[in-house]
Amino acid sequence: MLRKCPAGYYPDVSEKAFIDPTAIICGRVTIQDNVFVGPYAVIRADEVDEDGNMQPIIIQEGSNIQDGVVIHSKGGAAVTIGARTSIAHRSIVHGPCSVGDDVFIGFNSVVFRTHIGNGSVIRHNCVIDGLDLPEAFHVPPVTAIGPDFDLNTIDKVPPEYSSFSESVVSANHALVEGIKPWLTNCKLLYPDSGIHLPGAFKGKSHPDISDTKTTTAPKQCLELSCNCREFRAIRTDKNGKTRLLPPMPD
Repeated sequence: MLRKCPAGYYPDVSEKAFIDPTAIICGRVTIQDNVFVGPYAVIRADEVDEDGNMQPIIIQEGSNIQDGVVIHSKGGAAVTIGARTSIAHRSIVHGPCSVGDDVFIGFNSVVFRTHIGNGSVIRHNCVIDGLDLPEAFHVPPVTAIGPDFDLNTIDKVPPEYSSFSESVVSANHALVEGIKPWLTNCKLLYPDSGIHLPGAFKGKSHPDISDTKTTTAPKQCLELSCNCREFRAIRTDKNGKTRLLPPMPD
């Protein structure tokens, strides 16, 4: 779901990205091509600084923001997620913060007031707060890094973890590609249109589909249909024929 913030900013999302219908994107957020944002992720750029200014949250091309991730920023500070970067399940990236290209941030990790160098791998349940990480840096599981931490005690990223990070990016890019057909030439049956498709029509053609009142959908054309399986998207093919789409795969 895309939301305008109180300061008046509305997210700028590439038509080549996929935002799960349960995710919330609010405010001055830019999401570039082939980005995957998973279920229940929250990306909010909705706070201003003392002068009323706000910097953007930018998710660069090919990155994936997985299930339950929170990206937010304190006092309007900027957050940048680099290209082909993976932010894994339930992690928190809180601004001011920047994450480089080809980075992997593992499950339940927290990143705040830092820059993460290109090609770094942060394993699960880590905290990075107040200290920048150089390129190709490896943070072992359950490691807390603060301003006084000695980075020389940790080795660079082992090759197997770099390969794993690349495979995660590839897998999520394939998800974006697989879901794109749902986002092409679709219209949405909105709940407020007065149309309700009873369970008997699930998975079948609606008898009056060509006369059904529809409204042209925004970029994320299925963002409401998933909330109730009895509301469906329809697609118009190149011959002008319309049909109900089945529910989004779980």
